[in-house]
Amino acid sequence: MTISSRLNKRKHFNIITFLLIVIYLLFVLYSFNNTFNHQFSVGFLIYILFFLPVIFLPIILILLIKKWGKFYVLFLIFSVFYIFTFLIFILTIANYQKFRFFDPFLQINPVLSKELLKPKADNETRILLLGGSTTRNIDLPVNKKYELLLQQKLSLAYPEKKISVFNAGMDWFTSRHSLIAYTNYYQHYNADIVLIMHTINDVVRSFTPLDLAQNNFKYDYSHFYGPAARAAFPEKSYPERIINNLKYFVYKYILKQKDTYVDYDTTTYKSALSYRYFLQQLIKNIKSDNSMAVIVTEASIYNEHLSDEEKLTLWFANAFCYHQANNNYNKTGRQLASVKSLENAMNYFNKIAIQLSAKNNIPCIDLASYIPKNKEFLADDVHFTEKGCETAASVVADYIIKNKLIRD
Repeated sequence: MTISSRLNKRKHFNIITFLLIVIYLLFVLYSFNNTFNHQFSVGFLIYILFFLPVIFLPIILILLIKKWGKFYVLFLIFSVFYIFTFLIFILTIANYQKFRFFDPFLQINPVLSKELLKPKADNETRILLLGGSTTRNIDLPVNKKYELLLQQKLSLAYPEKKISVFNAGMDWFTSRHSLIAYTNYYQHYNADIVLIMHTINDVVRSFTPLDLAQNNFKYDYSHFYGPAARAAFPEKSYPERIINNLKYFVYKYILKQKDTYVDYDTTTYKSALSYRYFLQQLIKNIKSDNSMAVIVTEASIYNEHLSDEEKLTLWFANAFCYHQANNNYNKTGRQLASVKSLENAMNYFNKIAIQLSAKNNIPCIDLASYIPKNKEFLADDVHFTEKGCETAASVVADYIIKNKLIRD
Protein backbone atom coordinates (compact mmCIF):
# COMPACT_ATOMS: atom_id res chain seq x y z
CA MET A 1 0.00 0.00 0.00
CA THR A 2 1.47 3.34 -1.08
CA ILE A 3 1.88 6.32 1.22
CA SER A 4 -0.67 8.35 -0.81
CA SER A 5 -3.36 5.63 -0.51
CA ARG A 6 -2.77 5.46 3.24
CA LEU A 7 -3.11 9.24 3.48
CA ASN A 8 -6.34 9.09 1.46
CA LYS A 9 -7.74 6.41 3.75
CA ARG A 10 -6.78 8.45 6.79
CA LYS A 11 -8.39 11.53 5.19
CA HIS A 12 -11.62 9.61 4.50
CA PHE A 13 -11.60 8.24 8.02
CA ASN A 14 -11.25 11.76 9.44
CA ILE A 15 -14.11 13.06 7.26
CA ILE A 16 -16.41 10.22 8.39
CA THR A 17 -15.44 10.88 12.01
CA PHE A 18 -16.16 14.60 11.64
CA LEU A 19 -19.57 13.96 9.99
CA LEU A 20 -20.55 11.49 12.71
CA ILE A 21 -19.59 14.00 15.42
CA VAL A 22 -21.76 16.66 13.72
CA ILE A 23 -24.67 14.20 13.43
CA TYR A 24 -24.33 13.26 17.09
CA LEU A 25 -24.25 16.90 18.21
CA LEU A 26 -27.35 17.64 16.11
CA PHE A 27 -29.05 14.60 17.66
CA VAL A 28 -28.21 15.86 21.17
CA LEU A 29 -29.52 19.35 20.34
CA TYR A 30 -32.72 17.94 18.82
CA SER A 31 -33.28 15.65 21.83
CA PHE A 32 -32.66 18.48 24.30
CA ASN A 33 -35.15 20.77 22.51
CA ASN A 34 -37.76 18.05 22.83
CA THR A 35 -37.35 17.41 26.54
CA PHE A 36 -40.37 18.25 28.69
CA ASN A 37 -38.99 21.43 30.26
CA HIS A 38 -35.62 21.94 28.53
CA GLN A 39 -33.59 20.84 31.54
CA PHE A 40 -30.34 18.86 31.49
CA SER A 41 -31.10 15.91 33.76
CA VAL A 42 -29.39 12.61 34.62
CA GLY A 43 -32.07 10.77 32.63
CA PHE A 44 -31.31 12.90 29.57
CA LEU A 45 -27.55 12.25 29.96
CA ILE A 46 -28.13 8.47 30.10
CA TYR A 47 -30.39 8.75 27.03
CA ILE A 48 -27.81 10.54 24.85
CA LEU A 49 -24.94 8.31 26.07
CA PHE A 50 -27.01 5.25 25.14
CA PHE A 51 -27.00 6.37 21.48
CA LEU A 52 -23.30 7.26 21.45
CA PRO A 53 -22.04 3.81 20.32
CA VAL A 54 -24.92 3.53 17.82
CA ILE A 55 -24.02 6.82 16.09
CA PHE A 56 -20.31 5.99 16.02
CA LEU A 57 -20.85 2.36 14.98
CA PRO A 58 -19.19 2.77 11.52
CA ILE A 59 -15.94 3.99 13.13
CA ILE A 60 -16.05 1.27 15.78
CA LEU A 61 -16.50 -1.38 13.08
CA ILE A 62 -13.62 -0.01 10.96
CA LEU A 63 -11.28 -0.05 13.96
CA LEU A 64 -12.37 -3.56 14.98
CA ILE A 65 -11.91 -4.92 11.43
CA LYS A 66 -8.40 -3.51 11.39
CA LYS A 67 -7.59 -5.18 14.69
CA TRP A 68 -9.48 -8.51 14.52
CA GLY A 69 -10.41 -9.06 10.88
CA LYS A 70 -13.79 -9.26 9.14
CA PHE A 71 -14.74 -12.77 10.33
CA TYR A 72 -14.58 -12.02 14.04
CA VAL A 73 -16.32 -8.67 13.64
CA LEU A 74 -19.21 -10.25 11.70
CA PHE A 75 -19.45 -12.98 14.36
CA LEU A 76 -19.62 -10.26 17.04
CA ILE A 77 -22.34 -8.35 15.13
CA PHE A 78 -24.55 -11.43 14.70
CA SER A 79 -24.06 -12.42 18.36
CA VAL A 80 -25.03 -8.98 19.63
CA PHE A 81 -28.00 -8.85 17.23
CA TYR A 82 -29.22 -12.26 18.45
CA ILE A 83 -28.95 -11.25 22.14
CA PHE A 84 -30.67 -7.91 21.45
CA THR A 85 -33.53 -9.61 19.54
CA PHE A 86 -33.95 -12.18 22.31
CA LEU A 87 -34.12 -9.44 24.99
CA ILE A 88 -36.72 -7.50 22.96
CA PHE A 89 -38.80 -10.67 22.67
CA ILE A 90 -38.60 -11.33 26.43
CA LEU A 91 -39.48 -7.72 27.25
CA THR A 92 -42.41 -7.79 24.82
CA ILE A 93 -43.83 -10.93 26.45
CA ALA A 94 -43.28 -9.47 29.92
CA ASN A 95 -45.00 -6.23 28.93
CA TYR A 96 -47.92 -8.14 27.41
CA GLN A 97 -48.48 -10.00 30.66
CA LYS A 98 -48.28 -6.91 32.87
CA PHE A 99 -51.41 -5.74 34.62
CA ARG A 100 -52.74 -2.68 32.86
CA PHE A 101 -53.34 0.17 35.31
CA PHE A 102 -56.43 1.37 33.52
CA ASP A 103 -59.94 2.14 34.75
CA PRO A 104 -62.64 2.46 32.04
CA PHE A 105 -64.33 5.34 33.89
CA LEU A 106 -61.45 7.12 35.62
CA GLN A 107 -58.80 6.52 32.90
CA ILE A 108 -56.26 5.57 35.55
CA ASN A 109 -56.78 3.32 38.57
CA PRO A 110 -57.80 5.02 41.82
CA VAL A 111 -55.85 4.39 45.01
CA LEU A 112 -57.32 1.22 46.51
CA SER A 113 -56.35 -0.62 49.69
CA LYS A 114 -57.71 -3.11 52.22
CA GLU A 115 -57.68 -0.18 54.67
CA LEU A 116 -60.87 1.04 52.97
CA LEU A 117 -62.79 -2.03 54.14
CA LYS A 118 -61.53 -2.23 57.71
CA PRO A 119 -64.15 -1.47 60.41
CA LYS A 120 -63.54 1.82 62.17
CA ALA A 121 -62.27 1.61 65.75
CA ASP A 122 -64.25 3.34 68.51
CA ASN A 123 -61.58 5.98 69.13
CA GLU A 124 -60.58 6.35 65.48
CA THR A 125 -60.90 9.53 63.40
CA ARG A 126 -60.57 8.97 59.68
CA ILE A 127 -59.49 11.65 57.23
CA LEU A 128 -59.78 11.14 53.46
CA LEU A 129 -57.73 13.23 51.02
CA LEU A 130 -59.17 13.82 47.54
CA GLY A 131 -57.20 15.55 44.79
CA GLY A 132 -54.73 15.15 41.96
CA SER A 133 -50.96 14.71 41.84
CA THR A 134 -50.40 17.64 44.22
CA THR A 135 -52.22 15.61 46.86
CA ARG A 136 -50.55 12.34 45.91
CA ASN A 137 -46.93 13.68 46.04
CA ILE A 138 -45.56 10.59 44.29
CA ASP A 139 -42.07 12.05 43.77
CA LEU A 140 -41.44 12.77 47.44
CA PRO A 141 -39.95 10.28 49.96
CA VAL A 142 -42.57 8.35 51.94
CA ASN A 143 -41.68 10.07 55.20
CA LYS A 144 -42.06 13.51 53.59
CA LYS A 145 -45.49 13.01 52.04
CA TYR A 146 -48.52 15.12 52.85
CA GLU A 147 -50.70 12.39 54.38
CA LEU A 148 -48.02 11.03 56.73
CA LEU A 149 -46.99 14.49 57.94
CA LEU A 150 -50.64 15.44 58.52
CA GLN A 151 -51.30 12.20 60.41
CA GLN A 152 -48.23 12.72 62.61
CA LYS A 153 -49.17 16.31 63.50
CA LEU A 154 -52.76 15.41 64.35
CA SER A 155 -51.71 12.34 66.34
CA LEU A 156 -49.50 14.57 68.50
CA ALA A 157 -52.41 16.95 69.09
CA TYR A 158 -54.88 14.13 69.86
CA PRO A 159 -52.83 11.40 71.61
CA GLU A 160 -55.97 9.72 72.95
CA LYS A 161 -57.31 9.16 69.44
CA LYS A 162 -56.25 6.96 66.56
CA ILE A 163 -55.82 9.30 63.58
CA SER A 164 -55.97 7.58 60.19
CA VAL A 165 -55.30 9.51 56.98
CA PHE A 166 -56.00 7.87 53.61
CA ASN A 167 -54.57 9.61 50.56
CA ALA A 168 -56.85 9.04 47.55
CA GLY A 169 -55.14 11.69 45.43
CA MET A 170 -54.16 10.48 41.97
CA ASP A 171 -52.25 11.97 39.03
CA TRP A 172 -54.52 13.48 36.35
CA PHE A 173 -57.60 13.42 38.61
CA THR A 174 -60.09 16.28 38.39
CA SER A 175 -63.12 17.10 40.53
CA ARG A 176 -65.12 14.75 38.32
CA HIS A 177 -62.68 11.90 38.89
CA SER A 178 -62.96 12.38 42.65
CA LEU A 179 -66.75 12.49 42.42
CA ILE A 180 -66.80 9.12 40.62
CA ALA A 181 -64.11 7.62 42.85
CA TYR A 182 -65.77 8.77 46.07
CA THR A 183 -69.22 7.41 45.23
CA ASN A 184 -67.79 4.12 43.91
CA TYR A 185 -64.91 3.39 46.25
CA TYR A 186 -64.32 5.76 49.15
CA GLN A 187 -67.74 5.91 50.80
CA HIS A 188 -66.82 2.55 52.37
CA TYR A 189 -64.00 4.25 54.27
CA ASN A 190 -66.58 6.07 56.41
CA ALA A 191 -64.37 9.15 56.73
CA ASP A 192 -65.06 11.76 59.40
CA ILE A 193 -63.33 14.52 57.41
CA VAL A 194 -62.83 14.69 53.63
CA LEU A 195 -60.26 17.24 52.43
CA ILE A 196 -60.83 18.26 48.79
CA MET A 197 -58.02 19.98 46.84
CA HIS A 198 -58.76 20.33 43.14
CA THR A 199 -57.83 23.19 40.82
CA ILE A 200 -55.04 22.78 38.26
CA ASN A 201 -56.29 19.62 36.54
CA ASP A 202 -59.75 21.18 36.16
CA VAL A 203 -58.11 24.35 34.78
CA VAL A 204 -56.24 22.51 32.02
CA ARG A 205 -59.37 20.59 30.98
CA SER A 206 -60.46 23.82 29.28
CA PHE A 207 -57.91 23.08 26.54
CA THR A 208 -57.56 20.44 23.83
CA PRO A 209 -53.85 19.55 23.60
CA LEU A 210 -52.62 17.41 20.73
CA ASP A 211 -52.39 13.66 21.43
CA LEU A 212 -54.28 14.05 24.73
CA ALA A 213 -57.69 15.38 23.75
CA GLN A 214 -60.28 15.59 21.00
CA ASN A 215 -60.69 18.75 18.99
CA ASN A 216 -63.74 20.16 20.79
CA PHE A 217 -64.16 20.93 24.50
CA LYS A 218 -66.91 18.98 26.30
CA TYR A 219 -68.37 20.03 29.63
CA ASP A 220 -68.24 16.49 31.04
CA TYR A 221 -64.46 16.39 30.30
CA SER A 222 -64.96 13.47 27.91
CA HIS A 223 -62.86 15.33 25.31
CA PHE A 224 -59.74 14.91 27.47
CA TYR A 225 -58.24 11.41 27.46
CA GLY A 226 -55.10 12.17 29.44
CA PRO A 227 -53.33 8.91 30.45
CA ALA A 228 -55.83 6.89 28.40
CA ALA A 229 -54.90 8.68 25.16
CA ARG A 230 -53.00 5.71 23.73
CA ALA A 231 -56.03 3.51 24.27
CA ALA A 232 -58.44 6.11 22.91
CA PHE A 233 -56.64 7.15 19.72
CA PRO A 234 -55.70 4.75 16.91
CA GLU A 235 -52.03 3.84 16.77
CA LYS A 236 -50.27 5.81 14.01
CA SER A 237 -48.66 3.79 11.23
CA TYR A 238 -44.92 4.10 10.59
CA PRO A 239 -45.42 6.21 7.44
CA GLU A 240 -47.63 8.61 9.44
CA ARG A 241 -44.98 8.88 12.15
CA ILE A 242 -42.26 9.60 9.60
CA ILE A 243 -44.39 12.26 7.89
CA ASN A 244 -45.27 13.87 11.23
CA ASN A 245 -41.61 13.95 12.26
CA LEU A 246 -40.64 15.50 8.93
CA LYS A 247 -43.42 18.09 9.30
CA TYR A 248 -42.22 18.90 12.81
CA PHE A 249 -38.64 19.33 11.55
CA VAL A 250 -39.72 21.59 8.67
CA TYR A 251 -42.02 23.78 10.78
CA LYS A 252 -39.58 24.13 13.68
CA TYR A 253 -36.13 24.31 12.08
CA ILE A 254 -36.75 25.53 8.52
CA LEU A 255 -39.86 27.70 8.84
CA LYS A 256 -38.80 28.65 12.40
CA GLN A 257 -42.36 28.40 13.66
CA LYS A 258 -42.36 29.11 17.42
CA ASP A 259 -44.89 28.81 20.19
CA THR A 260 -46.39 32.03 21.51
CA TYR A 261 -47.86 32.82 24.92
CA VAL A 262 -51.34 34.29 25.14
CA ASP A 263 -52.96 36.09 28.08
CA TYR A 264 -56.22 34.16 27.87
CA ASP A 265 -58.93 35.70 30.03
CA THR A 266 -61.15 33.68 32.35
CA THR A 267 -63.87 33.27 29.67
CA THR A 268 -61.47 30.90 27.88
CA TYR A 269 -61.61 28.53 30.84
CA LYS A 270 -64.93 26.88 30.03
CA SER A 271 -64.23 24.08 32.49
CA ALA A 272 -64.99 26.51 35.35
CA LEU A 273 -68.68 25.72 34.92
CA SER A 274 -67.97 21.98 35.05
CA TYR A 275 -65.67 22.43 38.03
CA ARG A 276 -68.39 24.24 39.96
CA TYR A 277 -70.93 21.50 39.18
CA PHE A 278 -68.70 18.48 39.95
CA LEU A 279 -67.37 20.06 43.15
CA GLN A 280 -70.91 20.83 44.32
CA GLN A 281 -72.01 17.26 43.66
CA LEU A 282 -68.96 15.93 45.51
CA ILE A 283 -69.71 18.10 48.55
CA LYS A 284 -73.35 17.03 48.44
CA ASN A 285 -72.42 13.32 48.45
CA ILE A 286 -69.94 13.73 51.30
CA LYS A 287 -72.45 15.60 53.44
CA SER A 288 -75.12 12.99 52.77
CA ASP A 289 -72.78 10.42 54.38
CA ASN A 290 -72.62 12.56 57.54
CA SER A 291 -68.96 13.30 56.81
CA MET A 292 -67.44 16.76 56.96
CA ALA A 293 -66.31 18.10 53.58
CA VAL A 294 -63.45 20.63 53.76
CA ILE A 295 -62.33 22.69 50.78
CA VAL A 296 -58.57 23.25 50.39
CA THR A 297 -57.39 25.78 47.79
CA GLU A 298 -54.49 24.71 45.58
CA ALA A 299 -51.22 26.64 45.46
CA SER A 300 -49.23 27.46 42.32
CA ILE A 301 -45.94 29.17 41.53
CA TYR A 302 -47.50 31.43 38.87
CA ASN A 303 -46.63 35.11 39.40
CA GLU A 304 -45.13 37.99 37.44
CA HIS A 305 -41.85 37.95 39.40
CA LEU A 306 -40.65 34.47 38.42
CA SER A 307 -36.90 34.12 37.99
CA ASP A 308 -35.44 32.59 34.80
CA GLU A 309 -34.60 29.45 36.80
CA GLU A 310 -38.19 29.16 38.05
CA LYS A 311 -39.57 29.67 34.54
CA LEU A 312 -37.58 26.64 33.39
CA THR A 313 -39.49 24.46 35.86
CA LEU A 314 -42.88 25.30 34.28
CA TRP A 315 -44.34 22.67 31.97
CA PHE A 316 -48.14 22.63 32.28
CA ALA A 317 -48.70 25.26 29.56
CA ASN A 318 -46.45 23.43 27.10
CA ALA A 319 -48.03 20.05 27.81
CA PHE A 320 -51.70 20.96 28.17
CA CYS A 321 -52.72 24.59 27.76
CA TYR A 322 -53.44 25.16 24.07
CA HIS A 323 -56.04 24.24 21.46
CA GLN A 324 -54.78 21.88 18.77
CA ALA A 325 -56.99 23.44 16.08
CA ASN A 326 -55.40 26.88 16.55
CA ASN A 327 -52.12 25.71 15.03
CA ASN A 328 -53.53 23.33 12.39
CA TYR A 329 -52.83 20.29 14.57
CA ASN A 330 -49.05 20.79 14.50
CA LYS A 331 -46.66 20.52 17.43
CA THR A 332 -45.15 23.93 16.71
CA GLY A 333 -46.63 27.42 16.52
CA ARG A 334 -48.98 26.76 19.41
CA GLN A 335 -50.79 29.50 21.33
CA LEU A 336 -49.95 28.55 24.90
CA ALA A 337 -51.53 30.00 28.02
CA SER A 338 -49.19 32.55 29.58
CA VAL A 339 -48.05 32.61 33.21
CA LYS A 340 -50.37 35.56 33.82
CA SER A 341 -53.30 33.69 32.29
CA LEU A 342 -52.69 30.58 34.41
CA GLU A 343 -52.25 32.67 37.55
CA ASN A 344 -55.62 34.33 36.92
CA ALA A 345 -57.20 30.94 36.17
CA MET A 346 -55.93 29.39 39.40
CA ASN A 347 -57.25 32.36 41.39
CA TYR A 348 -60.57 32.15 39.53
CA PHE A 349 -61.06 28.43 40.23
CA ASN A 350 -59.92 28.73 43.84
CA LYS A 351 -62.46 31.53 44.29
CA ILE A 352 -65.19 29.20 42.97
CA ALA A 353 -64.15 26.60 45.56
CA ILE A 354 -64.26 29.22 48.34
CA GLN A 355 -67.73 30.36 47.20
CA LEU A 356 -68.99 26.77 47.26
CA SER A 357 -67.67 26.27 50.77
CA ALA A 358 -69.63 29.32 51.92
CA LYS A 359 -72.74 28.23 50.02
CA ASN A 360 -72.65 24.75 51.60
CA ASN A 361 -71.60 26.03 55.04
CA ILE A 362 -68.47 23.88 55.15
CA PRO A 363 -64.90 24.78 56.25
CA CYS A 364 -62.40 26.18 53.76
CA ILE A 365 -58.62 26.16 54.19
CA ASP A 366 -57.07 28.76 51.90
CA LEU A 367 -53.81 26.86 51.56
CA ALA A 368 -52.83 28.78 48.41
CA SER A 369 -52.38 31.96 50.45
CA TYR A 370 -49.87 30.23 52.78
CA ILE A 371 -47.52 28.69 50.19
CA PRO A 372 -44.82 31.13 48.93
CA LYS A 373 -44.63 31.28 45.14
CA ASN A 374 -41.04 30.16 44.66
CA LYS A 375 -39.01 27.04 43.90
CA GLU A 376 -38.19 26.49 47.56
CA PHE A 377 -41.80 25.43 48.16
CA LEU A 378 -42.97 24.43 44.66
CA ALA A 379 -40.89 22.16 42.43
CA ASP A 380 -42.72 23.19 39.24
CA ASP A 381 -46.10 24.79 38.40
CA VAL A 382 -47.98 23.27 41.34
CA HIS A 383 -46.18 20.30 42.90
CA PHE A 384 -44.75 20.66 46.40
CA THR A 385 -41.13 20.35 47.39
CA GLU A 386 -40.44 18.69 50.75
CA LYS A 387 -40.61 22.11 52.39
CA GLY A 388 -43.87 22.92 50.59
CA CYS A 389 -45.38 19.61 51.71
CA GLU A 390 -44.33 20.26 55.30
CA THR A 391 -45.93 23.71 55.16
CA ALA A 392 -49.13 22.36 53.61
CA ALA A 393 -49.45 19.65 56.28
CA SER A 394 -48.83 22.22 59.06
CA VAL A 395 -51.41 24.67 57.71
CA VAL A 396 -54.09 21.98 57.34
CA ALA A 397 -53.33 20.41 60.74
CA ASP A 398 -53.35 23.79 62.49
CA TYR A 399 -56.72 24.65 60.94
CA ILE A 400 -58.25 21.33 62.00
CA ILE A 401 -56.94 21.70 65.55
CA LYS A 402 -57.82 25.38 65.92
CA ASN A 403 -61.37 24.93 64.61
CA LYS A 404 -61.89 21.67 66.51
CA LEU A 405 -62.94 19.70 63.45
CA ILE A 406 -62.01 16.47 65.22
CA ARG A 407 -64.76 15.89 67.72
CA ASP A 408 -64.83 13.84 70.91
